[in-house]
Amino acid sequence: MKTFIRLLAVILIIPLTVFAQNDIIINVTVYEADILEVLYAADLDLMQQGTGRELFMVNLTNTIGQEYNNCIMNVRITKDGSEISAANSELFKIPAGVQSYQMNNVDLINNTFAFNLQDDATRIRFKKAQVSSEVEGLQKELLTTGKVPIGAYFLIVDIVWEGDIIGTVRVPLLHAINPSFVQPILPGVAAGSGMPADIYTQYPVFQWNGNGTDYEVMVFESRPGLSSMDDILNSAPSWKSERISGFSIQYPPVNAVPMEYGRNYYWLVKMYVHTSSGEEVVNSEIYQFRMVDPTNMDQEIARLVKLELIEFLREFIGDEADDIARKLEDYDFSKIYLNGEAIPLDELRQHISSGKYKKGEFEVVDLDLR
Repeated sequence: MKTFIRLLAVILIIPLTVFAQNDIIINVTVYEADILEVLYAADLDLMQQGTGRELFMVNLTNTIGQEYNNCIMNVRITKDGSEISAANSELFKIPAGVQSYQMNNVDLINNTFAFNLQDDATRIRFKKAQVSSEVEGLQKELLTTGKVPIGAYFLIVDIVWEGDIIGTVRVPLLHAINPSFVQPILPGVAAGSGMPADIYTQYPVFQWNGNGTDYEVMVFESRPGLSSMDDILNSAPSWKSERISGFSIQYPPVNAVPMEYGRNYYWLVKMYVHTSSGEEVVNSEIYQFRMVDPTNMDQEIARLVKLELIEFLREFIGDEADDIARKLEDYDFSKIYLNGEAIPLDELRQHISSGKYKKGEFEVVDLDLR
């Protein structure tokens, strides 16, 4: 399993050109730098033979056509100005002739690039690499704190000839400011946090926040036989959205199984982030909600008020409340009067929960059953 350092990239990628002191011009472009969000620790080791992904392209131009023998290429990565990885080539020759050459990091790692394939002296071979102890420190910090070290990462490429740097370039690799995150917002509440929130529409709008590239919503239904959260999440989703770049999407009224009233549902967001070793998926925490038929909303409120009222009466009038509860068993409330004034059910709930009334101050004066 590849250990990695997760980095949120905020990158302004402008291929930078630095004119060499002696007519060698080097350009470096970082692939997909505008969307690169994760850098793997292995990619900081420039001598990971055969395991690298194409990360950057080097363009080298011999502008006056001079031949340069006994050259060395140095490739370095720095973090906040400190070198954390470096690789040095063996001696090679840049042939005469005004010409431009291109090579990527995989070519350099595997020693497959040569200025002239017929002349082995022009092949660039890397003989050694150093990885700073700071790379280990970055990994340890990630594992121990869960936080990604912030910092500015730069890539530097030098060509040295007879002890002098004849070409050099320094480009931003990425700027780490925050770890990747994705967080559901609505509908519902975090699974396991208590009673699920009630939702009254079969086509809710799912909302979230995150800092990835694309997102995908997955909805699961709690069905008989699925006894645990793992069972639910390992079942086939009731609905899976298309990949989108925004932060909200509505459950579709067509081409999806309608949500059923009375059932519990779970949902999460899969976030896709671009890494130096490909695309990675990050799952959000799981949210849950309960579908409630809006046509039964008044009955649901009445049921809750009845339960709360009985508990309220039991506290204030004792055993007489049990007799009232039996009489109310097959009835819903139509009108309730408090101190002679008709009040709606939700207002009675507010009075009951407010703590306004004390024992001995409350009396049931009439109970009209029809």
